[in-house]
Parts: sequence; C-alpha cells; structure tokens
Amino acid sequence: MCPVCRGSGSRVIVRQMGMMVQQMQMVCDACQGSGEHIDPRNRCSRCSGNKTVEVDAAVQVIVERGMAHRQRITFPRMADEEVGVERTGDFVVALQQVKHDTFTRDDCDLHMRHHLSLAEALCGFQFKFTHLDGRELVVRQARGTITKPGDVKCVIGEGMPVHRQPSKFGNLVIEFEVTYPDRIESEQLQLLREALPPPKSVRGTADEETGEVCYVTREDLSILEEEIKKDEEAEEDNESPQHGCAAQ
Repeated sequence: MCPVCRGSGSRVIVRQMGMMVQQMQMVCDACQGSGEHIDPRNRCSRCSGNKTVEVDAAVQVIVERGMAHRQRITFPRMADEEVGVERTGDFVVALQQVKHDTFTRDDCDLHMRHHLSLAEALCGFQFKFTHLDGRELVVRQARGTITKPGDVKCVIGEGMPVHRQPSKFGNLVIEFEVTYPDRIESEQLQLLREALPPPKSVRGTADEETGEVCYVTREDLSILEEEIKKDEEAEEDNESPQHGCAAQ
C-alpha cells in the first residue's frame, strides 16, 4: 500500500488563500495513482516495479487468396497487456491494396483498358498482356468485327479468386478505346472511300462549283461558344427584375 495516499491512488491538497481555503484532489505522484508502493529494495530488477515489460514478438500474417481491400486479420489476445485489465486486447492487421498500373479491382472482377488503332478497330486485332499471376494471355477479335470506342469484352474466369472458394474466379472486363489518326493522305482516303459505305453529304442551295465552302476549326467553335455564353448572360441580366423606387 502506498504510504502517501493509503491505497486510494489520489490525495487531497488544501491551500489557504487569504480568507478562503482551496481544496484540490490530484493523482498521487508517489504511486502514480495505482495505490501501491513497492519499496525500492524489493522492486523487480527487470520491470523496476512497473509489473510489465516490453518484448518483441514475431507475428506471421498470412494473406489468403481473394482477400479484399481493408479486410482485417485478427490475432486474439496479442495486444499489449495492462495491469488490472483481465482480458488482453486483440492485434488487428488491416490490409491495404496497392494500386496497379494495368488492372483495377471491383470486388472479384478485374477491369483494364486497351487502346486500339483505327485499323485494328475496323479490321480485327490481337494483343498479348501479362496477368497478375505471370501468365501471358492473348485476346483476339475476328476479322470483319468492328470494335467501337467504349466497347467492352468480358473474359470469363480471369478475374480475382473468390475468398475461401479456390475454384471460383471473377471475370476480366476489357474496355476498348480507339485512337484516330490526325491526318489521312489522299491515296489512303481514296481507298477508304472505296472500302466504306458512301458518306451522307448535305446538299445546299448553292451550286457545288460556285458555292462558298466554309471550314470550321475547333478554335472557331470555342470562340463561338464563348460568344453565345456571353450573349445568354447579357439576356439574363436584362430580363432580371430591377428593384428600386417607383416614380410618382
């Protein structure tokens, strides 16, 4: 028992301030609030009377196939022990999934994007990629099948393994993007005209030979959009009600 606080863990300090008496209760500094005091001659040489010691313990964490992001692995009664607490806490490990350069995960499905040239999108394609487990997979599109921007191809069973169900896997979803050339030469353009259906031309009232042809660039469209926006804002300002004093 602590001789200062007599086992209560706290002590009362009385201070007299003039005609007033101030009484304060504070933690006993002799026993640090424990209510016990061990004579220095009888203290343990290892813990110095604190009753606990710090030790290094190796914990083997096994991440099972298919575990999810932020999923927890709990080791019961592996946390720090405290004096006076009957049950030791648990040691919890929260998994953090690292971002991958090619794949993104959606539960058990994997998603990836692949860029195609215009020729591949029109004439079919074949490409190879390395999966997460090191296997090289080949994706083919038959000739005559056109791939449009945003098309999706699903490869069954090539996603993530289902946790604790080793025979089940998610799917691999491939989204395609088509890269168009900046310019086509006249010889290639003629070949495309012969191979593709004829374009739908808009006929005006002017004669094709004497009519004026207008070319619009992206910069012109941007300027036009800004002018239209300014005109709309000006119209809104004119239509808004004006608050003021009415003339008599």
